[in-house]
Amino acid sequence: MDILDELDEVEKDVAHRAARLYRFNERKYKKLVKAGFDFQI
Repeated sequence: MDILDELDEVEKDVAHRAARLYRFNERKYKKLVKAGFDFQI
């Protein structure tokens, strides 16, 4: 859905393989909602 932006960061100080971090892009989400996108949990 392209509403997450990949950061140039990974988890730190974890005992397992570090996960890539992402940030929610509210601007892209609002654009999708305006176009009729409906996301419910």
